[in-house]
Amino acid sequence: MERLTETVGKIVAYCGMHNPFNCAPMTAGEMTMANQYPTAVEAIRDVLHKLAVYEDTGLTPEEVAELARVKGEGRLAVLPCKLGSKAYEIIGIEYPRIVEREIKSIEVFPSNAYRIVFSRTLSAFDTDVGIRLFFTYDKAKATLKQKG
Repeated sequence: MERLTETVGKIVAYCGMHNPFNCAPMTAGEMTMANQYPTAVEAIRDVLHKLAVYEDTGLTPEEVAELARVKGEGRLAVLPCKLGSKAYEIIGIEYPRIVEREIKSIEVFPSNAYRIVFSRTLSAFDTDVGIRLFFTYDKAKATLKQKG
């Protein structure tokens, strides 16, 4: 997401695409003083839009900063599903059927590949998702029907 603001000391300045000077950030007062009212309105719309996107996350500034920090350290992984949720696996060759499984854990490898663990002896890999493993019964059923 393109930054709309720049903080210098305790001053937050607008530096988005509607800054007519394109060389230095402008404060709201500078935009008004420069008689750029339509530009200022567009700038405010940009800022409000980005603020709304942020607020829709429900995260605090501290949580956003923590996520950015761990992402930068390579410690953030987006899991394909929630632990404890259900997965639906198509099993059987001659008489295929759908079996419901509970997800006990997810192992993430350095390559960002992952393994979904159902029990000590049952698991599936990320390459199985959408082929034989699904996170909704309807998708599993549609795939099974397609296979005939």
